[in-house]
Amino acid sequence: LKIPAHRNAISHLLNASHNLAVKRYRYRRHDDGSYIAQDNRPCRYCDDRTESEVHVLFNCGGCPDLVEKRATFMLKVLDKSGPVLRDLCYAEPVSAVVTLLDHKQLCTDFARFTHDVLKMFPL
Repeated sequence: LKIPAHRNAISHLLNASHNLAVKRYRYRRHDDGSYIAQDNRPCRYCDDRTESEVHVLFNCGGCPDLVEKRATFMLKVLDKSGPVLRDLCYAEPVSAVVTLLDHKQLCTDFARFTHDVLKMFPL
């Protein structure tokens, strides 16, 4: 990946060093000292119980800009790879991430998409 910001976005995604709730609440506790369960770290844009990497990249429908960016990216996936990989993004998103990073034609597009999505989830 030639663009540093896109390379950094992939690094942040893979290392969970981002601003998504799934990570932000990992070390916070309830008033009684108990940890906040992973399924109780809600998405800031929709009603989903967990704002995770998979959720924001492939599922969140609460932000029109995010939905538009995902649709544009999925058209690229469809054009460059066909429906199998596009469908994998929704059915098995973790496997899809690995496949997208290994795909010569889509790796750069996925990095750009990841960068754009993570920017939509600031602190």
